[in-house]
Amino acid sequence: MNIKISVDGQHGALIARSDAFSPVEPNNSLALVRDQGSNGAHGADAAPPVPGSPAGFLAVEVTESKETQGGIRVNVMESAGMEKPPASVEIPIRQDVLFTAIGGDGEPGRTGGDGQNGMDGTDGAIATRTSNATPGNDGGSGVQGEMKMKPISSLPALGIHGVAKVVLLAAMATLAAEVEEDVEVQAAHGLNLWVTITTVQPIVLAGDRNLLRRELSLPLGLELGLEQVYEKFQMLPACDGKDGQPGAIIADSLFPGTDGRDGKTTIYVRHADGTRHEYSTRYKLELVDFDVEDENGDGIFEPGEHLFIRRIRVKNTGGMPSPTCPIPITAVASRWLAPVAGDAGRTFLPSSIAVQELVTLEGCIKVLIRRDEHPPACGSVFFQQDLLSIIATMPWLDRSLPYFSFRRAVDIQYPCELRNFETLASLAQGSTNKIAWEVFNKSNKTLGHTAPSPRCIEVDASFPADYGALLSSTETWSDEVGQAVASISAREASHLEQVLRISPDAQSYQHVVFQLSLYISDPHQEPSDEAHTRDKVSLIQQKDITIQISSHYLHSSNSSFLLVTNSETTRHRAEAMQAFIHNELSMEIDLWNVDLYGGLQDRAEENRTRESVLTSYEGKTLLFLGDQFQFFRAGQRQITQLCDPRCLAQAALRETSCLFLGSSGHQGFESLTKALISPPSCRVSEIEQHIQASSRFLNVEEMTLSICQERVLGSSNLTTYVMPVQSRWYRLGKASPWSEAKKAVKYLRNHLPQERFLVSIISPVTTDTIKHESSSQPFQEKRNFKNFLSKKKSNADWGSICVLQGVSHRASLVATEAQPLQQVQTSSPARQSAAGRNRILHSHAASLLNPFEKFMIVSSLPNHKRVDIVWSQSTAENTSQPRHSQFIVDAAGLSILSKISTEISVLLHKAPWPDTITFPSRNAPQDKTFQILDLHLPTLSSLLQHPHAKTVAVTIPSCILDILHFTLACTKPQKKRHVVRSALLPTSQRRRNLHTFLQQTFSTLLSGHESHASPEALEEFHKNTKSCHSRFKANKRNTSVLIIRRAAELVGKSEHAFKAGQKSGSDVVPVNQLLNQREWDARVENIDQMVARVEQESADARTVLDRMILAP
Repeated sequence: MNIKISVDGQHGALIARSDAFSPVEPNNSLALVRDQGSNGAHGADAAPPVPGSPAGFLAVEVTESKETQGGIRVNVMESAGMEKPPASVEIPIRQDVLFTAIGGDGEPGRTGGDGQNGMDGTDGAIATRTSNATPGNDGGSGVQGEMKMKPISSLPALGIHGVAKVVLLAAMATLAAEVEEDVEVQAAHGLNLWVTITTVQPIVLAGDRNLLRRELSLPLGLELGLEQVYEKFQMLPACDGKDGQPGAIIADSLFPGTDGRDGKTTIYVRHADGTRHEYSTRYKLELVDFDVEDENGDGIFEPGEHLFIRRIRVKNTGGMPSPTCPIPITAVASRWLAPVAGDAGRTFLPSSIAVQELVTLEGCIKVLIRRDEHPPACGSVFFQQDLLSIIATMPWLDRSLPYFSFRRAVDIQYPCELRNFETLASLAQGSTNKIAWEVFNKSNKTLGHTAPSPRCIEVDASFPADYGALLSSTETWSDEVGQAVASISAREASHLEQVLRISPDAQSYQHVVFQLSLYISDPHQEPSDEAHTRDKVSLIQQKDITIQISSHYLHSSNSSFLLVTNSETTRHRAEAMQAFIHNELSMEIDLWNVDLYGGLQDRAEENRTRESVLTSYEGKTLLFLGDQFQFFRAGQRQITQLCDPRCLAQAALRETSCLFLGSSGHQGFESLTKALISPPSCRVSEIEQHIQASSRFLNVEEMTLSICQERVLGSSNLTTYVMPVQSRWYRLGKASPWSEAKKAVKYLRNHLPQERFLVSIISPVTTDTIKHESSSQPFQEKRNFKNFLSKKKSNADWGSICVLQGVSHRASLVATEAQPLQQVQTSSPARQSAAGRNRILHSHAASLLNPFEKFMIVSSLPNHKRVDIVWSQSTAENTSQPRHSQFIVDAAGLSILSKISTEISVLLHKAPWPDTITFPSRNAPQDKTFQILDLHLPTLSSLLQHPHAKTVAVTIPSCILDILHFTLACTKPQKKRHVVRSALLPTSQRRRNLHTFLQQTFSTLLSGHESHASPEALEEFHKNTKSCHSRFKANKRNTSVLIIRRAAELVGKSEHAFKAGQKSGSDVVPVNQLLNQREWDARVENIDQMVARVEQESADARTVLDRMILAP
């Protein structure tokens, strides 16, 4: 807080109060009754404000204090003004003194009075009436009194239909006179008599009976005989008076008062020789800039060394020269910067810097950069930024100069760092690999023990001995190896490598840490012998590189699963998957690590074509883990981004199941599914050039019949068909290709609902195109092509329809949400052998897998394997076969039932009426029945064609009967509209026909088994079927909801979580698609880009693998 010495003027408001000046307010709100004339009164003008008094005169002498070290003494030489300052003041050390001479502020302007509004005129006179009071009753033995009343007149008019109530009291003349006098006083001014009467009436009504008795001198009995008499009468309305004139509106505006005269300050400096100089303002030294240099000249400010502040530039922007005494300049301490004591840590300002002169100091200031007391954080490069500032301190006063402030940011770091780490995310057991990195020199000088200014730089590498070893410079293997950097030029990097060998017995899918530590000697360390250099270096950086140890891929023909892993796959995750499949499903599994092999293509040297590893697992199950992982130089990837859609489509056509665990929440699965369901191979304009004669049809009916025959024979390919646009006799103009394409889509949907097609139109074929196609065909195909053209000649100008048969709904393409592991494994499993595949883990490891994932893995099994599981519960099963747990049997049965329900839903969705599919009758051959089932309900066909289903002695398991019950329930009406439709269309309806057909088929199946051949057993079966469905009860109408509920209860999830936690290919592409030529070509281009990207990223990954792997 400052010490103030002032001769300030007094404010106008204080002067007004001190002079007892109190203006009369024009509006007095305390007045009882204002003057109510005919017109309103004008407002009164405000009185002028009182101005403030001017400042005084002050002359002081400032000298050093003789009483306080570092203080000053202020002597008042002369002063004039309303305020009298003290004669002398002692200012303590580090205390400021403030001299002020400020004029007082003028009094704020007052507010003028408001104009009064004119009152309404007096209403007309009212009618008067006088009435005598009724005598009172006999009061007893008292004297009969006489009662009088004083007429009350001059009441104001009450308006139309107004009612006045007059209270007549027996009173003496004296009392009436008092009341009347009181009224006259209240209404002395103005014509507000009605207001006054309203005020006085409660007083009259509340009159004291004692007062009446005392004034009238009546006996008590006579007083009790008094009675109040009320009389009501109506007065005639009168005309209103004229309105008064409005008051004048204010015309003046308010303005602020004028400022007073500026003051003047004069500073006199008296020198020792008696001379005196006069100045108007004091000196003002401003710090303009300064330069910072490091101690060893390498351009790096590193902990432990000094920095120098040089070329300090100061300018005097005041009105007088600076003092002649030396003023020291020092650095300010901060978190990372510490001032150096002594003369090295300070410099001095020049003597007497002239006004507006800019000087550059010759001296420098030395500052120490503090050392980092904490070890470096792993994985980060040390970097700190601090602000360097200096101050100038006045001698004797020990006060820093104001305005002498300037700060410069200083980057504190070490001259070298580790960067550009090149390593493989996954290393195979028993392999020898290379890890590379760089040591970058950020300074302006050469570093290293062979540099002109030697500084020792050393990198230590370490690796857990249980998982591998490092090759040292002496050709020995060790868990710790150090490398000294000889020399690194300025702003350049030194490339270092380390050979790492993985132990063959290392745990597979274990993540271990390869650690690098960077050491450097002190900046000014004296060179010493090599034996003691290591003890004088400091750790400046650490880097932990996580490496996954993976087992080699070994293919087995007996494997039912291929688990595709990545560098983020943990050991517990991989072991839980293997344990569940091996111990609970009694199947074998192979493992393929995409980071270990650079994608899904085999990189074996003898494999020249580099076929995808997926081709070796046709008809089996592919399990993809959906983790996000770093894939070499491509960055973050998911497994769906490494799959070739055309290759995966071919695998799906071969009944290969694909389950993506933890990928349903990513867009990659949807993009991949849309591409692989119907992947066109060429553009629309190129289809005619590549189409074969066997893929040309005259109409959609012929094409549908051919597809049905191929499907029954078990043949399925991604085939493109072409048929001309048919002319219609009822069309007067030419045919519409787009309308015909829509009809083709609808026809295929009605006759082949389980298949998915991609349909588009081809522009009309020109003569040149026909000649080109004819010349490019072989002789036999050329003749067939000409025959086809002869039939197509009439429609050649209308274009064609191209149809691509894609992946059907029977293909298993499913993605699930990521699920947490159930528990942490408590004991370490037996280590994997050198063969590295299909080891038997402890049984408790399977509990790590979430029940939902267990269910989805069982669901991903091919149809025949799941059918084997449910039929394995029959009594005729070979006891040598492994029996499964109840969870596996229930999961297999529910997954089959869920798939059958989906197939029935697809078959019945938007089914035409009348039905276009003819189901075999009861007497039809069994082969015909199974052909229809293979075409439209393939999962149910697999269940009914199992060998146990044809064995008479086999007892049908309860889970099979349960599947048959719910299958029949799925063919009944599932929604209210289905119930209405079945009532309105009782015949030729696909739902009813399908129910009848399946009921006959199941009866034939059951009658072929001894346990259900009797009529009673069949009747019991159909009775149980009716209990699974009710068209009138909402909770039993939708069978698919009941199936989901049972599956959700099995895995311990809610129905919503179970359903929303998975997404299938049928959810992504539910129906056939009709595209125009532009959309078709865009899809071709998109798929080509996806394939090219996958191939390019895999090629780049293999290049890195070939360089980094020394021995696989």
